[in-house]
Amino acid sequence: KLEGVKANRAAIGARIKVNAITPAGPRAIYRWVGSGGSFGANPLRAEIGLGAASGIESVEVLWPGTAEAQVLKGIEPNRAYRIREGTDQPT
Repeated sequence: KLEGVKANRAAIGARIKVNAITPAGPRAIYRWVGSGGSFGANPLRAEIGLGAASGIESVEVLWPGTAEAQVLKGIEPNRAYRIREGTDQPT
């Protein structure tokens, strides 16, 4: 779940890049936060499947409006995190 500070609070338009570690080598997975389907059906939470990845090297978030990039390390698979714009550590 992304939480914007300078960008919009729901982080709509944010781009997420997950740099995963897989048996076949590094893999980049891209997602973006959108309003989803009709009537706001999307909970604005990015759920990113990692497939056969054994770990995550880093997560990069490009915040909308400000175009500031935030790189987070120490993210573990199979967990839910809240990433707040401008903070170094997710909760």
